[in-house]
Amino acid sequence: MVVIILLGILGVTALGRFQDLSGESQKAVVAGTGAALQSGVTLIHYKWLVGGTSGAVANYIGDLNVGTTGWPVESRGSSLTTGSNADCLDVWQGSMSAYPSISEVFDGAEYLARYRGSGDCEYLYQDVLTYTTTAPSLELWWLTIDRYE
Repeated sequence: MVVIILLGILGVTALGRFQDLSGESQKAVVAGTGAALQSGVTLIHYKWLVGGTSGAVANYIGDLNVGTTGWPVESRGSSLTTGSNADCLDVWQGSMSAYPSISEVFDGAEYLARYRGSGDCEYLYQDVLTYTTTAPSLELWWLTIDRYE
């Protein structure tokens, strides 16, 4: 009987630690994704700088456009600026060769692309394991790409 109680206590303790590790691993994945996105955006900008390019350029890398200061902006139109959730989605997809699922709405994708204004994008991570159709999970982490324009 004492052994069963001790095993139960150990099991509860181990479960709590496992849950903590799961959250930490998700944070590490988000940090890694953020680093990959930041690297991709920065490499595109450096390519623009080193190439001696000036001004906005359409279809700079594939169909991804860069704005007047050489940062990736969008690939859906000819505005050559970032001004919508869709544009932020373009930057995400155009800046990384392999990327987690992303959407403009909470629909089960791992990340949500959101335009913050002033040319800045924000990417929200949602734990897809806790996603429900009625409300988004409260487990959100933010990735923000800061551009120095």
